[in-house]
Amino acid sequence: VLISAIIAIFATSSKRITADSEISTVGYKYTVSEYNGKVAVFVYGEQTPETILDCRIDSLPESDAQNLRKGIHIINDTELQSLIEAFD
Repeated sequence: VLISAIIAIFATSSKRITADSEISTVGYKYTVSEYNGKVAVFVYGEQTPETILDCRIDSLPESDAQNLRKGIHIINDTELQSLIEAFD
């Protein structure tokens, strides 16, 4: 449940609304996503993971797994650390 809540927060808070109500993806530093069945951290826009966590995607609730398959965009190191701690 904790992981679901944290993922939901990051999935929604990482989107920025502009003056004309369009979503902007500028400013992301990392993407947390699936890599070979595990949770991995990517530098935003890169295809090779910077870090692969021991947490398997199939051990997570389905909604969390779906968010990770889509990719969760992170804007700073503090948000990244909070999300990683949720998987420990």
